[in-house]
Amino acid sequence: MKRTLLSLLSILILSTTVKAQEEVLVANGTATNQYVPVYGYMCDNYIRCQIIYPADMLEDMGGQAIITSLKWFLSSPASSTIQDRFQIKLGETSQTSFQSTSWLNSSSFTTVYTGTLNLTSSICEVIFSNSYTYEGGNLVVEIDGLEDLNFSSTIYYGVESTGGSLSGYSYNSWESASGTVRNFIPKTEFTAEVGEITCRKPENLTVFTLSRTGASIGWDAPATTNPGSYYFEYRLAGSNNWIGETTRDPYIFLTGLSQESQYDVRVRSICGVGDTSSATRTSFSTPGCNVELSGGNTTSSYVPFYGYYSYGYSQMLYSASVLSPMDTIWGVKFYLTSANSTTYTFDLYIANTTTSSVSLSSYVASSQLTRVVQNRQISFTQGWNYIEFTTPFIYDGSSNIVVAFDNNTGSYSSGISFAHYSGAGCNSCYWYQDGGDIYPSSPSALSSNTMSTVPAIQFVISCSQDNCQAPLLLVNEVESHSVMLRWQPMGTASSWKVEYKEGVTGNWVTANANVTQNEYELSGLNAGVTYQFRVSSNCSSTYNSSTVSAFTKCDLFDVTYREDFSSGSINPCWAVSQASMNYPTVVSGVLYTGPDDNAWVILPEFSEEVTNLMLTLTAEHSATTGTLTIGITDGLSINTFEEVETFEYTTDVTEIESYLDVYTGSGTNIALKFNSGNTNIDNIVVSRAPSCRRPNHIRVVEADASTATLTWDAGANTTGAIVKYRRTGARWNTVEATGTTVTLTDLVANKQYEVIVKAICDNGSYSDESETFTFRTGCADGSTPVTERYPFIEDFENGIYCWQQEFEAENLEWVTQKGDGETNAGAHGIDTAYLGRYNAVLYNLLVYTSGPKTRLISPVINTESLEEPWLRYAYGLTKYTDRQTGQQFFDEMSVYYRTTATGPWVQLKNYTSATTGWILDSVALPATSSTFQISFLGYFKKGNGVALDDVRVYTRGHDSRVDDNPPVTGIDELDAEESWSFRIFPNPASGSSMISLTGVTGKVNIAVMDMSGRMVRTESMECYEGCEHRLELQGLAQGAYFVRVTGDQVNSVKKLIVK
Repeated sequence: MKRTLLSLLSILILSTTVKAQEEVLVANGTATNQYVPVYGYMCDNYIRCQIIYPADMLEDMGGQAIITSLKWFLSSPASSTIQDRFQIKLGETSQTSFQSTSWLNSSSFTTVYTGTLNLTSSICEVIFSNSYTYEGGNLVVEIDGLEDLNFSSTIYYGVESTGGSLSGYSYNSWESASGTVRNFIPKTEFTAEVGEITCRKPENLTVFTLSRTGASIGWDAPATTNPGSYYFEYRLAGSNNWIGETTRDPYIFLTGLSQESQYDVRVRSICGVGDTSSATRTSFSTPGCNVELSGGNTTSSYVPFYGYYSYGYSQMLYSASVLSPMDTIWGVKFYLTSANSTTYTFDLYIANTTTSSVSLSSYVASSQLTRVVQNRQISFTQGWNYIEFTTPFIYDGSSNIVVAFDNNTGSYSSGISFAHYSGAGCNSCYWYQDGGDIYPSSPSALSSNTMSTVPAIQFVISCSQDNCQAPLLLVNEVESHSVMLRWQPMGTASSWKVEYKEGVTGNWVTANANVTQNEYELSGLNAGVTYQFRVSSNCSSTYNSSTVSAFTKCDLFDVTYREDFSSGSINPCWAVSQASMNYPTVVSGVLYTGPDDNAWVILPEFSEEVTNLMLTLTAEHSATTGTLTIGITDGLSINTFEEVETFEYTTDVTEIESYLDVYTGSGTNIALKFNSGNTNIDNIVVSRAPSCRRPNHIRVVEADASTATLTWDAGANTTGAIVKYRRTGARWNTVEATGTTVTLTDLVANKQYEVIVKAICDNGSYSDESETFTFRTGCADGSTPVTERYPFIEDFENGIYCWQQEFEAENLEWVTQKGDGETNAGAHGIDTAYLGRYNAVLYNLLVYTSGPKTRLISPVINTESLEEPWLRYAYGLTKYTDRQTGQQFFDEMSVYYRTTATGPWVQLKNYTSATTGWILDSVALPATSSTFQISFLGYFKKGNGVALDDVRVYTRGHDSRVDDNPPVTGIDELDAEESWSFRIFPNPASGSSMISLTGVTGKVNIAVMDMSGRMVRTESMECYEGCEHRLELQGLAQGAYFVRVTGDQVNSVKKLIVK
């Protein structure tokens, strides 16, 4: 590889560019801290915190930037809102960390924000009221608590950094707070205006393999840039001396390093003179002779073996997260803490494993274990005790390691204990007994348990400078069916063996046993699969090998593509954000985004252009509402995301349909950004969009009582549309629209309408029909009579809409409450609506005091077409009995009319007696006027409330007090326009009658009422374009009844005579 040594100064020639907004994420780690940036537990005092972000950490800001906001990330948000106000200041310092508890002088800092902080979610975003101009130094962020109102514990993500921050609190003021040095910098995302980025930084910087003196490092070219070369640098951690060189290759081999040392590395893209990217960074530590896991003062007598029992078996799991890079393991050491020595005979096993925890019921099977010691007898003494393997073991570099100890000594010793280690993801389990060996294939014993610790251990690696050493290996040029393996020889080897296998548990396959070059192209692989690759030196030792892994690129996916997550995992060809708690993930067969508000997924690339595709899915929020943005990315990089459209969803399953033909960019992949956490996504379908796409996103542009203008989204080749509309339950009307807008006229005020749109395309074809869209017309002007087909009905099924309320005493409102027999209607003692599912009620639920009077006023009603106008309504005034005194209370109601919107009220009825349920009553309206307003004055007097339902104005057909033809949508003038029919036969009947519906789909509720309006029976049925239901009449006395059917498409009543 040809390299050119240049100084960093000669490469980083800065040019003046326009500003562009960039999100700069720093301190992106999983360490946690409760003190920094805001010590939530002490917010009932005055808190203060200063954080130093070293300039090296902020190089992505390009040396100068205007910072406009920041975000902190919480692993444990506050359980309640912290009400304190804070001020946040930004400044710069020559210090790179805090060496003492002295606060930095912040008098010259810029105050960028004053106000409260939302610490109750996983991300705390602070949008600055004053921006800060960053000049390229070490940035200080100061947080001061201006109040001491309340507290709630908080914990934040970040990285451990010596002297990274200073925090404290005071009972008096933030200025008097005493500081404590915290070795922590919180995970922070700054939003900054930086120079326009024309040269993107390298991606996926990876340390592939390590030896004690070398490392193989590779990276990917940025997704949207093809740099001509790269500038690579490395240094010993803590040193200011960076060693750099340029390379045209996206990889490098480092040799001559010091063992057991930490190194920092960074690499930049060089796109041209004066056009150099910011740096991508990582760090690594070279191993020594041994990898030791120890620390703390925990001891245990149980693992690896328990001296009090003659026989035992244990498994100890060491997580990959705590294991340093290593290759061939020659033995292990355990640390005996007790002074007593003992001699034991045992077998020892070891394995690479994906198992994340061991237990008595879930352990690594014996068939997966490699026995490295058999029937070995060792005398254990205080201190480290070395167990050399008969056969060295090759660690794959990425898996967890399980060590199994099989004690078959046959005798016991007392007072034996070992040092233990508490590491993330590590644990143990054990089985012990006397009188017989325990079999590793199916361990079972009288004494057994699990532990959250593992024995302190040293994995012993060869320290000899053998001329036959493992090469430094890396993998690049990863394609769908091939990869390129490259290595740096270490020692005198001149040929190498190349092997590969699928995943962790597959079998090794030899690709070539005698490769004499330092690279090898491996082809014939499967797409979208994680492989492990191993290269071994062909010399005196057969164990000098290096292992790396890579995921082969995915082939283009065919459409139609469906994903219902029934596999229990996300397709590996997707790109997924790794939020703070490892979401999104698949839970119970759906994609769950977790609590984060910034999760995302990117689907694989499809064989069709994205503009030819459509996407459908279902979304559901677990608590409230959420939004989802559908967009396109260039490859699997979320940084290239371009929005197509945003959808809102609720706790109900919402079907989302998105046509991607509106996208005009050059991206290749569909991406979903979840702007709200706690979301379930399912049933994703990517398909080819029809040539004449159906309209969607129908919406009302403008509407009043009699007209409505609607618009919708359609394909680019749409020339017009066929629009069907109707008042819900009536027959359809059809109009033709030009373009994507239509105005509907001659509508009825305060009514629900349904609209279906079918597009007309330029080739003369028609689209499928849209989903049904519903809207409600506005209320008529109070001075304008309602133009209404009769009877006029208000059943309160859609709330108290277009009615007014006037408070005559106190401010108690009429409301609608559900009364379906399952939930109380609000008026206690009446637990069903008179008809339908809802009724109006005036009820003081929380304060049992009498006195509120509220008038419920109807719109102005035009009765000119009625020969003899009558008003009918159902009301209820049930009693309330005081449990302590036995005293009874009930409420009152009066009924009024007036002939103009401003005229005086005239009383028609006054009710001052309690009822036991619903009462149906009617009264004539005077013939002196053709316009009326009706009002119901409720007077709450500590009873069970004033209940009101099914108010109607109609033509009186006879003089009986109770009309035997109750309010019906679908009778009289409305009957002619209904698209459904309702029959009862036989009628009269005894035993049973059949209820028959046609033109109705969905659930239909059936209510049978006696002539007083009392509900005597309720049933339901499911219909699809019609249905029949047998109504059993046993138990009903002879006489007349009303049968009402209600559903989304029907609301009708018929009289039934029971013989």
